[in-house]
Amino acid sequence: GLPRKGKIRVTTKQLFTEDQLKSMDVSEIRDRLAEELLHDEEQAMAGVPYRCKDTTEGLSKILYTCPSCLSEDTIVSGENRVRCVKCGMTAQLDETYRLTGCRFRSINEWVDWQSSRIDTESFRIDTPVILDAVNEKGNMVHEAGQGRLVYDRNVFELHGTLFGVPLDFSVKSEKIPAFPVTPGHHFDIYDRGHLLNIVPQNPSDVIRIASFCDRLREENEKAVRGETVS
Repeated sequence: GLPRKGKIRVTTKQLFTEDQLKSMDVSEIRDRLAEELLHDEEQAMAGVPYRCKDTTEGLSKILYTCPSCLSEDTIVSGENRVRCVKCGMTAQLDETYRLTGCRFRSINEWVDWQSSRIDTESFRIDTPVILDAVNEKGNMVHEAGQGRLVYDRNVFELHGTLFGVPLDFSVKSEKIPAFPVTPGHHFDIYDRGHLLNIVPQNPSDVIRIASFCDRLREENEKAVRGETVS
């Protein structure tokens, strides 16, 4: 068929002057950058249909908490519906990506709600993981290693083997600003300049870990500014 044509519009502007940067701390600069770079696809494409075989494919790896009975890892998805196998809650996702049948209107609302329920004091992940990593030739190798991940508000630890060599990675949790993620599959870290894809045993742990990291960073930044953490 004929190639599809489209337009991409790029807008640039100066965010800071030299004098402004001198008076701002790192968190203020990061917040401003995040605000300017934020793109809400649901808002940008509101009302525009996206036709596919199944609008809900893969959502069970992201929506891990039922909004009706609060059970975790009981959500299944398919045939344009998400359903809780414990209480029977069923929501429909149409081609404009609007939800009906549950308390949320969008996937983003559901994910934000899940994140808000995380107790950063008690949160702890302790799970086996598979490691994908870049080798000396610069090629990504799947299942290049394995190990065990432990992550809570104090420490992020990864112990195992990578390319047959022992791997021991440990860093204070407060030092991690964010995790790049591929929802439902892996999240990324860099160990001494080398990219690692970490694949948890439970696919929904990817979004749990990313959300916890975001919540912990926000709380730590508020504490530094002397704000009350809610």
